[in-house]
Amino acid sequence: MSQEKRKRRLTKILLSTGALLLFCLPGQTVASPAPQDVRSDKRARLLVIAPHPDDEALAGSALIQQTLRAGGSVRVAVMTNGDGFRRATSERFRVKRPQADDFYHLGLVRQQEALTAIGKLGLNEQDIRFLGYPDAGLKHLWNQNWSVHHPYRALNGHRSVPYQLAYRTGSPYSGESVVADLQRLFREYNPTDVLYPDPHDVHGDHWGTSAFTQYALSSLGLVPKEWTYLIHYPKFPTPRSYHPYHKLCQPKRLSEVGTRWHYIPLDHEQIAKKRSAIMAHQTQVHVMKSLLTSFVRKNDLIGSSEIQRIPSLSACEQPLSATGLRFAQQIDPIDDQRGNRSADIRRLAVYQTAERLHLCLELARPFSKQHQITIRLRLPDATEGTISQLSLKLDQNNVKTSTYPDLVSRIESHIEHELKDRFFRLSLPRDSFRNARIIMMQTEVRNGKSVDDTAWKRLYL
Repeated sequence: MSQEKRKRRLTKILLSTGALLLFCLPGQTVASPAPQDVRSDKRARLLVIAPHPDDEALAGSALIQQTLRAGGSVRVAVMTNGDGFRRATSERFRVKRPQADDFYHLGLVRQQEALTAIGKLGLNEQDIRFLGYPDAGLKHLWNQNWSVHHPYRALNGHRSVPYQLAYRTGSPYSGESVVADLQRLFREYNPTDVLYPDPHDVHGDHWGTSAFTQYALSSLGLVPKEWTYLIHYPKFPTPRSYHPYHKLCQPKRLSEVGTRWHYIPLDHEQIAKKRSAIMAHQTQVHVMKSLLTSFVRKNDLIGSSEIQRIPSLSACEQPLSATGLRFAQQIDPIDDQRGNRSADIRRLAVYQTAERLHLCLELARPFSKQHQITIRLRLPDATEGTISQLSLKLDQNNVKTSTYPDLVSRIESHIEHELKDRFFRLSLPRDSFRNARIIMMQTEVRNGKSVDDTAWKRLYL
């Protein structure tokens, strides 16, 4: 008997006795058990937010099934119709170069697949909301096409939601529209728990969904329990194939970034239902079955983290120590950059004094004149007439500033910055953020073809 067969047989024996294996493959680490109240409260109202049809089955199957079993309620919100996947469109309609109408019709097919899939998990059509925003476009709505007056043109040929089976048909493809729809969903359903993509997910639609969800929650001041899930990350899951008796473990790189990972075990019946739900997404199974079935494991994996407060320091206190940044609110995974380590971000620290907000960025290697640094800030609860978005780009010691709304003149002359060894410091006037409670932040460093960026996360001001 081969070693693999022995391992599989041993796993089945342990499962049959109710034991849950705690081993993970090399390069991965063990997660901790999830709190029982996530899946055993009959008063729970779980909202699962999926970037595409199929993500609800890949990552939400355990929470959905166990919440329903306990007597709670579940609603699924699907951000896009998955209508931007070129390979799936080509395969489905047997065309080498799919046109806008082909992408639109793929979106219709994927809606129906999602309806079938949620039925496998115990939900009905009234439990799902299709927002209908552009597949492969959410990062653009977040970064560039924020205003409803400058909508994004999607691969389906539209600049607004074209689907009749949509939450708000005709909604412009813009960041403002996404936030408005999510706010409306939160008000209508008032969830006790929200499951959405982890901000470290490398897929633009996934980290975009994460950013939009954080923004909408913060703008309303809602505080449900927040849980995140991971789909797209290098060498995840491992092994990349169908192994229903293996454990799903988080990548080792994401073990020290401030996220606590939890496993939610599935019994034999729940595993079978999860696989059935995934297989209902036939357009996706046809082109990437190996990846999708990799998520059929004996547990689902979810993360949790806290929103940290920005410390207030006196003028004499120093953010730097002999070993690097103190007060670091964000630790970036090691060696997660694209290209060489010259752009590898290690830590981001934020602190405030009486009149200014300070940001300190630490790299793995010293800065040079060739480095380009971008700091992006969002203020979800900014009051009307004040800055809600701020972007600062440092290139060859020149700082370019843009704001939304356009209020650059209020802040540009008051910005201070410094490069020293591995550290970049930026200082902004504190009154630029008056009345704001929460700040969202992301940083990016470039050096030639090497790029690294941090995940969008919130901090309490």
